[in-house]
Amino acid sequence: MKKHITILLLLLTCTVSMAQITVGVRLNNPLLYGSSVSPLYDKEDKELATNAHWLGLHSGVFARIPLKEKHWRLHTELLYKTEGTTAIYDEDWDTRKYFTFQYIDAPILLQWEGKRMFRGYLQVGLSPKFLTHASYTKGRFNYDEENVTPHFHKFVLTGQLGGGVLWDIKRVVITTDVRMSWNLTPITGHRVRGVDFSDSIGFSLALVSVGVGYKLGYKKSN
Repeated sequence: MKKHITILLLLLTCTVSMAQITVGVRLNNPLLYGSSVSPLYDKEDKELATNAHWLGLHSGVFARIPLKEKHWRLHTELLYKTEGTTAIYDEDWDTRKYFTFQYIDAPILLQWEGKRMFRGYLQVGLSPKFLTHASYTKGRFNYDEENVTPHFHKFVLTGQLGGGVLWDIKRVVITTDVRMSWNLTPITGHRVRGVDFSDSIGFSLALVSVGVGYKLGYKKSN
């Protein structure tokens, strides 16, 4: 898989234009960001109900690189990302199991956009994400977290799909968009604290994220 990503990057590099590169920061609205991992199973292979986790983070820096083909951009990011899920056994809150994950997320996206100063865009691509920490708690008011990082894969590949609008204002680019991602590779292959993740797929949705970028090498047109 890593070999395929390297080949994709080399092919994209060959088509990169020498035009302006934009670098900037991207911030999500935690109130409108959710994630979940499902399906989950108990020790008897019974599927468990799950709850999504909200109030997460998916923020960092980005680079926006024009390609030789009109309308196309290579959009790359380096983000801090949190995800989580809750395994529900019954109506008793004390039996619920909470898992949270922290990742470094590195999306590599192809972006199609219009030509106007205010224009829409669509994004699709892949993202390798690297686990930095995973924690487990049981019960609603139990704040004694257990580190379960060794039980999960350090590397996960995800698919990415999104779209939004941008304002291209001389030296500055302002964006707002929606982005969804889903795991293409498993986060683990066994049970963790009695919960089976072997068939699960992680999913996240950022409904509103805002980016502000600065064009390097900007030249004022005559």
